Amino acid sequence: MPSSEPSSSRALFALTAMLWLGLFVAGVWLDGQASFPLWQLSVSTLTHLGALLVPLSFPSDGWRLATAWLLHIDALHLMTNLAWLSLLTWLWPNRCATLIPLGLGVLASGAATILLAPSHALLSAGGSGVLLTLFAMLSTGHVTMRTRTLSLVACALILSSGLWLPVDSAAHAGGLGAGLAWGLLQRRNRLTV
Repeated sequence: MPSSEPSSSRALFALTAMLWLGLFVAGVWLDGQASFPLWQLSVSTLTHLGALLVPLSFPSDGWRLATAWLLHIDALHLMTNLAWLSLLTWLWPNRCATLIPLGLGVLASGAATILLAPSHALLSAGGSGVLLTLFAMLSTGHVTMRTRTLSLVACALILSSGLWLPVDSAAHAGGLGAGLAWGLLQRRNRLTV
C-alpha cells in the first residue's frame, strides 16, 4: 500500500521521536526523584503520563493503549528505542504505508499486555512492541535482502533484551505477531494483484 507522499513516513518517525523525547523530559520535570544519569521515572509519574498498568483498574483505562508506547522508563530505555527508530527510518521504503502498521503495532502490543500479562501488577511503557511490529513487517515484506536481514536482526535483538532486562514480553509478542501477520498479508495481496 503506497503512501500518498514518500516523505510522510520519515515525518511520522521524526514526530514519534519528538514525542518520545518531549514526554520523557516532561516526566523528568514532573518526577521529583528522577536523577542523573538514568533519570528513572517513578511508577506514579509514568501512570500519570499514560503508561499502561495491568490488570486494568477500570475499563475506561483502555485509552492507555494509545499512550503507553510513547513513554519510557529511563534514559537508557529511551536512547535504545531512539536508536532502533533511527535504523527503522533508514530502512523504511519510501513507498511503504506507515500509519496502518504503526496503529496495528500500538493496538497489538497494548492488547497483548492486557490479555497475556501475568496476574500480578505490570507497568507497560515504551515503543519496543511497536518497533517490533514495524521491523517484523519489513522482514516479511517486498524489500531488499539487506532490509530484510537487518530487520530480522533488529527483531532478534529487541526480543533478546528480555533475557537480561525486565521487559513487557507480552507487548513484544503482540507487536511481533502483528507485524509478521501484516507483512505476510501485504506480501500475499501483492502477489495476487
